[in-house]
Amino acid sequence: MLLFFVDHPRSSEYDLSSLKKLVFAGAPVTAVVFRKAIEQFGNIFIHGFGTTETMGSATILRTEEIAQALAERRTDILSSCGKSYTDMEAEVVDERGKPVLPGVIGEIRIRGKGMTLGYWNKAEETKRAFRDGWYYSGDLGKVDACGYIHIDGRKTEVIVTGGENVFPAEVENVLYRHPAVGQVAVIGVQDQKWGESVTAFVVSNPGAQVSEDDLGAFCRKELAGYKVPKKFLWAEDLPTSASGKLLKNKLKEQYVQRQFQQAGSSFAKQSSAVPEDD
Repeated sequence: MLLFFVDHPRSSEYDLSSLKKLVFAGAPVTAVVFRKAIEQFGNIFIHGFGTTETMGSATILRTEEIAQALAERRTDILSSCGKSYTDMEAEVVDERGKPVLPGVIGEIRIRGKGMTLGYWNKAEETKRAFRDGWYYSGDLGKVDACGYIHIDGRKTEVIVTGGENVFPAEVENVLYRHPAVGQVAVIGVQDQKWGESVTAFVVSNPGAQVSEDDLGAFCRKELAGYKVPKKFLWAEDLPTSASGKLLKNKLKEQYVQRQFQQAGSSFAKQSSAVPEDD
């Protein structure tokens, strides 16, 4: 929704100087998009992170923190969801529940006032998610040297390709820097050789033209080879929920449908080339 707000074709036609605060949450923010928003509308944005289970925000990134960081030329703060919110505690831990070092990816866990006690009539799910007083969110992230949390996506979205883990948010952040890319989503699709292959769905900016080779070369400047998408697929838009959250499961369904349609088209061409029996 922040991207829609920034890219709205008529946003410059209105005086929005009376808008003082805008809170957004729900998905990892891309620093490129966040920076555009601040340049366009000013430092009015508050980024929060929370879940249904936390009954509200678990972390928050305040405008004054953004202002100070940008004054110190620390633009990496724009990909952060901040630090623990009032009466809440959020941290990033490894598989043993130990806090990770700065820059190391782990799972975000949360505790504090207002937390739900579990899931109604779902003992196994409750036992799995709520342990030792903490709620394990299933969201992956890391902490930077200043203590700010950066979200890398859901555990279920991690792409395992050739035995290596690829976090979609890292690849998406690079692709968003390309001037031709308006929107992008990276998923893993089944691959007989690699297990999963990194695949990018791209919505181009109006009037922009870019090839798969161009985007691949752009990614290789910033990413290890195994993280570079093996396929770039063009789309007119990306599927989202009513609140604007990207639905990657829908993207995987669309990919399967594309493959099925292509296979059907190929089969039809082969069939038409076979001469009929006399």
